[in-house]
Amino acid sequence: MATKSNDWIVSVGLGGEPTEKITLRVYAFDATGSPVTSARVAAKGEARLSIPSELAGRALKVLVGPEVDDPKTVRPAELRRLRAYERNLRVDFEAFPTLEIPEWDWRPWWPCTCQVRGRVVTRLDLPDGTHLDLPICNARVTICEVDRVPRLIWRLPDPLVWKVRDEWLDLVKPPFPIPDPEPEPWPPLPPPPGGLPDPAGPRPGPVGPTSRTVKAPQTMSSSLRSSVMTTRSTDLLRVESAGTTLQLREALVGVADLLLPYLCWWDWLWPLFWYRKDCLQTVEVDETGHFSTLLFHDCSDQPDLYFSVEQLINGTWETVYAPSIGCGTHWNYPCGSEVTIHVTDPRAVPCVPPPDVDPPPGVSVWVMPYAVGNTRIWGSPPPPAPGDPIPAAPAGWVRTDGFTDYAEGNEAPFGQRIGLRLLSSGVVPYSGLAYFRWSYRKIGSATWTPLLEPVIRHFVREVPGIPNPSFPVYPLGPKPGDVFEFRPHTAPLPDPTDPPGTQHHWPVDEGLGDIYSGFMTTHSIEPDAGEYQLRLEVFDAAKNPVAPAPGTFTFVVPSGVDSDGTILTRVAEPTELDGSGFVFRLQIDNNVCGATISAPYVDATVPVDPCGFVRYKPTDNAHVAFRAHHPHGHGRFTFSMVRGGSPVGGASVGLTDVDVAAAAAYTGNTLGDFWADFPVGDLLGTCDNAAFAEHLYVRAKATTGWGQRISIYDAAALHAFALAKKKGGGS
Repeated sequence: MATKSNDWIVSVGLGGEPTEKITLRVYAFDATGSPVTSARVAAKGEARLSIPSELAGRALKVLVGPEVDDPKTVRPAELRRLRAYERNLRVDFEAFPTLEIPEWDWRPWWPCTCQVRGRVVTRLDLPDGTHLDLPICNARVTICEVDRVPRLIWRLPDPLVWKVRDEWLDLVKPPFPIPDPEPEPWPPLPPPPGGLPDPAGPRPGPVGPTSRTVKAPQTMSSSLRSSVMTTRSTDLLRVESAGTTLQLREALVGVADLLLPYLCWWDWLWPLFWYRKDCLQTVEVDETGHFSTLLFHDCSDQPDLYFSVEQLINGTWETVYAPSIGCGTHWNYPCGSEVTIHVTDPRAVPCVPPPDVDPPPGVSVWVMPYAVGNTRIWGSPPPPAPGDPIPAAPAGWVRTDGFTDYAEGNEAPFGQRIGLRLLSSGVVPYSGLAYFRWSYRKIGSATWTPLLEPVIRHFVREVPGIPNPSFPVYPLGPKPGDVFEFRPHTAPLPDPTDPPGTQHHWPVDEGLGDIYSGFMTTHSIEPDAGEYQLRLEVFDAAKNPVAPAPGTFTFVVPSGVDSDGTILTRVAEPTELDGSGFVFRLQIDNNVCGATISAPYVDATVPVDPCGFVRYKPTDNAHVAFRAHHPHGHGRFTFSMVRGGSPVGGASVGLTDVDVAAAAAYTGNTLGDFWADFPVGDLLGTCDNAAFAEHLYVRAKATTGWGQRISIYDAAALHAFALAKKKGGGS
């Protein structure tokens, strides 16, 4: 396929005054990380890049850095390790970009200046139990310097000075507690909410408060306490023996470094900090969530910095991060170190840039069925040798048989509304590859049913005189013929009636939640559980099916993830193709679990009395039984028994699959029924009579593909009984 190239000139400016020659090169990559072109920066500070004309309007990853041995094969991750300067830019052959590279990226720091670097992210829990930090873009960070603690001590009212002394001395008395010297880490984040987002809204992401929780004091080890008491004993004695307010202020200034970790605990001091902070700069966050700026500071000490974050949400700047100063200040900030700001405000919208993709050798035009939610598709790769089994999928991937293994259990099916994702090479779409379609069928059926829920993409609309952009919607489909467009290279043109200068363009990443290419509402499409096939087809501009071939395109499938996050791929096997489409399996199950507990007994012929008492003789066994059920075995359960307030360990079961033949002391029938006979003495312990509570919780394994269970399918049961000794029943 012939392509035409245009020159795209990138101007590069260096902050400061370079004292020696620096040879730079500008590297351009498409959204998947594949090289497009590169050019050396000329003496006038311009790099002339030869860009294919069909990439007009598309976003490219542009990195500026030193020369490398082979610019044609270098990957973005290699350049990032060289500290290359990176931006995501939209190709516009009418307006050329200018990149100003800050001085700290190419020159040692100036004395008494401080480079402040950071990244604003939100945390996403992945199916394999790890975490992914997604950048917050369309945001700005305000950087403030907080008053030094010694200065604050001199300004505190007299009663508060003595309160600081008293509370701190209470803490340093044995055992000596001390928190971490750095700002407290964020508490564990809850998993993403269930289901999928509305197509017009954000993707699944963590939710939580926007401020830290105060950590309870920890006990300092005796060895560390001994070290502190030995090295700082004179300072501690001065604080304890101070007789006047002046003496106490002087003594507290002497231990200011020891006081810092406790400021997060003393919320009664926090209001004073609000009047002792000086906001220095507000800096924009780039598409990767990073920010950087240069601050000047007093050479006698390191700055104490506080950060707050605003994001442009629906055209309005909203504060999404503003912790308390006592817990959120970075005391003695090490200049040049990167601060990671974890935003947990549910309103914050993270960016999801397309992952870098490493296509198989020789493959240039490709389409990849990528993931169900965030669960990558493994497919049916070829065995290592004839007769060998198909390699097993990594944890958290869609397995060959359609199940997935993740933190909540193996052989987990999918359920509720799931989102399907695909990726394609940068040249797509073109006339030979313009549309796609997802469809499904249950195993045993010959008929494919297309998935026709609307799929959209937002674009950016900028109107002169209006400060904030808007984000209209462009529908990808369904179009006539039950097909969907690949996103066009350029956004829709402004209407002739729009104000002069109105511009439309695609966002440079997926920061508006547009990551899905199809949706399958499994509980309404097919209520019965079972094994399904999903098919991805592609079509040309005339909506004719296009089969993968050397002259058209190649279906590629994820085969792994490199250490830098690049998606490794393989060519789809012939056995994975059905006609012109790629096919993979998906297990679907929206069934609800069941949980029942039978009344315990010592004699099957004697029912438990209406008050829940089981009358026993010391030689009796107590029969305990329960049912932890899922219609297809796709569940796990826990069972616990408590006597009064004490757990009965021998009668309890940890997290176990419902379809096993035995669990702890219990016999099972693989259908979810479990039973055991316990000597009553094992349950009673030292008691003659005792009351018991039994609790059964059955957890559905089904997932939406975002690494969390569909908990609305869970079931629970609670039962109480009492063992009472029969009168005349012996000793």
